[in-house]
Amino acid sequence: MRKASISVLSNFAEGFDREGNNEFVQFLTYSKGSIGEMRGQLIYAMDQELLPAEKQIELDELGKSASRLVGGLITYLSSCNHRGRKYLHPQEPKPSSRRIKRREHRRRRLANRNLKTEN
Repeated sequence: MRKASISVLSNFAEGFDREGNNEFVQFLTYSKGSIGEMRGQLIYAMDQELLPAEKQIELDELGKSASRLVGGLITYLSSCNHRGRKYLHPQEPKPSSRRIKRREHRRRRLANRNLKTEN
């Protein structure tokens, strides 16, 4: 159960750090799966008489609540227009030296035209 509970937090953190909604949603589904795993282990612990039924019910309710919260976040992120932080300022491709030369040539040509029309 400890490993599953650590997995919930670890997957949440890893998905968030990816800085993109698609990746975050992917890791949130892993977190939600780990919550389900913990809930299953609670049933097993109760069946093996390692956990009183009352405690299992109490902890299962917390698991259901956590699962609903994570599921709600998945639904929100899946329908959200914001794609994530890594898409806020995408890196523009660097222009090739050929493009730079063309731009410079156009700029000079326009500057020469402007000089001719002023005279």
